[in-house]
Amino acid sequence: MCTGPKQRCPVKKDTCAISLSESTLDGTTVVTIEKGCESSNICRFPTIEIYLGRDQYYRANVVCCTGDKCRDATPKLPEMPTQHNGKHCLSCYSWETKCHKEMVDCLGMDTYCFQMESRIHTNANGSHLDRTIKGCTTKSVCSLLAAGQSPIWGSYATLKNAECKPRHSKGFHSTSCSLASIFWLLLLKIFLSL
Repeated sequence: MCTGPKQRCPVKKDTCAISLSESTLDGTTVVTIEKGCESSNICRFPTIEIYLGRDQYYRANVVCCTGDKCRDATPKLPEMPTQHNGKHCLSCYSWETKCHKEMVDCLGMDTYCFQMESRIHTNANGSHLDRTIKGCTTKSVCSLLAAGQSPIWGSYATLKNAECKPRHSKGFHSTSCSLASIFWLLLLKIFLSL
């Protein structure tokens, strides 16, 4: 249960948001519920999914509400996908700038590979921890990273570096290149025979 006093939202934060997140990144399952004022842009995002293999993942969902509707509004997370989708990404998780990487099979809708470095401020005197994460994710998480936002809520992290790209199935890229080469060779042969 998440309770707290009501607060007046700032001008640019036009809705109340309730987020539910589940993380196994640090070795134990942590479920967090947060409520607060947000911009209504956050209401359009689908479930956030990050998968690193070996039962390491982060998932979050948000519902937006106003007034009395917030009393009953409850975010839910879909079932964790178990089906491999044929995509593969390098994966690692470390509280340092470098981490040991391994290849992981992506699940469900996680068809993009990402990497991000973030700095988490631990107190007011400037102490911080750096975190490096690489793995599989969705297109919507890539949109957040491109906008300079961390997809991991509640960590109060500053994004230092991020990269995200679609990942093709194993062998797909080389096959398409060889088909393109054959096409151009055939075209050249036809042109030279004229």
